[in-house]
Formats: sequence, C-alpha cells, structure tokens
Amino acid sequence: MSEQAEWEKQLTAALRLMRDFRYRAIVQGIDARATRIALKCALLMDDYVCKEKGLTQEEDAKLTAIAQDLFNQLLQEEQARAKAHQGVRFGSVDG
Repeated sequence: MSEQAEWEKQLTAALRLMRDFRYRAIVQGIDARATRIALKCALLMDDYVCKEKGLTQEEDAKLTAIAQDLFNQLLQEEQARAKAHQGVRFGSVDG
C-alpha cells in the first residue's frame, strides 16, 4: 500500500471515529453542551500531545487547513442531504 493510500485510510478511520462519537452522543441523549466540552477537552489534549511530539506551528497550520476543507465539504454534503430529506439536520443518524 502506498504512503498516500495509507494516509487516506488512516484519515478515513479517524473521521469515522468523529462521526461515530457524535452519533453515539445523539443516540444516548447526551446533552450537546456536555458533548462539546468532551470534544474541546479532546482537542486540548491533542494540542498538548502534538506539542510534546514536536508538531510545528507550520505543520499544525497545514493540518488546520485540511480540516477546514474537509469540514466545508462535509457541510455542503450535509446541506444537500438535508434539502433532499426535507430538513434533516447536521449530525443526524441517517446515511
């Protein structure tokens, strides 16, 4: 497997974890504020670990740009899905 293919596989797996976390929070009826706190805590821990591992500000900026592009793509897809399903909201459990 090429390095690029392995990277895409890893990224896809990580994005599925994010999606599954949100899905499980919805299904379990966890308050959105509590879920947000947990995600922010995870991000803070990730920032700490990445700094400890030597991630540079330049590398982090590149990763942030990738994440923003992915978010924009996912948001557009979700908006199209919501329109097709008459108002199903972001984070719903369909598809």
